[in-house]
Amino acid sequence: MIAANYRKHPEAMALQLVLPFSRLFRWHTSRPTTRLGRLFRALAAAAFKAKGYTQAVAKKAVPGWFSAAKAEARKLARSVKVACIALPFDELERLQRVYQANPPKNPYARMRMLMRLEQAKAR
Repeated sequence: MIAANYRKHPEAMALQLVLPFSRLFRWHTSRPTTRLGRLFRALAAAAFKAKGYTQAVAKKAVPGWFSAAKAEARKLARSVKVACIALPFDELERLQRVYQANPPKNPYARMRMLMRLEQAKAR
């Protein structure tokens, strides 16, 4: 039916809009890395803006209960972190065992191990 109408009225074919048979142009793509790609993107952006085809991406609405739950979870995580206590004697004993079993040969590593031991004693 459509083909028959175009055979009867070939000028109608010229008045039709161009159909997008090719790949769609994606506006939100990653930044092109080639000079030609950047130039094409800049030209396409200027053309889109001139025609008024650009539109701000709307932010997704986040429900209030979800934001409140996330805030409560962060508050709980902070309180748990504060409530956790370090057991310094366990750390000191572990460091002493490691140091006695295998003392570091490197002077820098030896100094660092001694500093860790002093820090563990200070706790």
